[in-house]
Amino acid sequence: FTIYRSNPQDSLSLEHNFIQAITEDNKRRLWIGTMTGLNLYNRESDNFIRIPLPTVESSSGKMDVNVHQIFQDSNGKIWIATNIGLYKIKEGRHPEAELVFNEITVERSQGKEYYRNFRTMYEDRRKRLWFCTDDAIVLMQAASKDGNSLKVLRTYFKEKSVNNKINQRFQAVLEVSPGIFWVGTKYNGIRIINENTDEISSLTEEGNHTGLA
Repeated sequence: FTIYRSNPQDSLSLEHNFIQAITEDNKRRLWIGTMTGLNLYNRESDNFIRIPLPTVESSSGKMDVNVHQIFQDSNGKIWIATNIGLYKIKEGRHPEAELVFNEITVERSQGKEYYRNFRTMYEDRRKRLWFCTDDAIVLMQAASKDGNSLKVLRTYFKEKSVNNKINQRFQAVLEVSPGIFWVGTKYNGIRIINENTDEISSLTEEGNHTGLA
């Protein structure tokens, strides 16, 4: 085993020891997401290149970018889901990360809804992108031929969760059969979206002791 650790005195070491995501892309590049940023493994030199993730200044000051997932879609684009927004890798001699958006805004008759803290994303059979946030699932698709811009199609589960939790914290989406999606949450077990019948169900129901805990 070779163990890689962060070294504050070495800029070519990992940025942080808390690793949350590792993805190898179709070019055999190894991307590592940490609690404080994004790293690209340099196979030739056996070290790491730190990829800056630009942030949006806020009244609370600069926040660490907590990388939750590194995802490559069917078109080869690499997306970075983080606590402060969605990033996309801009290819070139030296890959760069650009902020796509720091929140998703959805217009409703009763006002605007804002979705932040992107946990994971998933691409279904129709090449639509599902975004897991703390408060809801946001379904999006490409709004341009190059896939660089996205538009919202629908949101799911905009509701308070059980046990007085602030949010449900959606963690994962999987299309188990055409139009049938399983959604993993932190507090509410597995929710099921059936696009064929437009029904929502759950594998965990109150009083059901044969389902998930």
